[in-house]
Amino acid sequence: MATFWDAIKQQMTDFLEAGDGKDKAHKQLTDTQAQLQRAQNLKQTVLIIYGKKHVTGSIVKINPDQNQLIINSLPHRVSTMIPLKDIRKVSPVPQEIHKSHQKRD
Repeated sequence: MATFWDAIKQQMTDFLEAGDGKDKAHKQLTDTQAQLQRAQNLKQTVLIIYGKKHVTGSIVKINPDQNQLIINSLPHRVSTMIPLKDIRKVSPVPQEIHKSHQKRD
């Protein structure tokens, strides 16, 4: 009988905590968008980690309607479109790195 109640308790806990996961994902997406917007306004070079990949460059456009980011990579000047939901981390890059890539051109 105790295992029956434990199973019900576990099901109720899983059901109640399911909403928290959605809230966390929404909060993370909102925080990521705010970081990207700040970096774009300051014209900062950023490192974006998404999926199993990463790219360093300047933000061209943030399109929240289509949930994507367009970024130009520094050394190759190639545009990359990244889904906002795939972004795991946004980090500003020191100005020295940005300047060193500009000197190569």
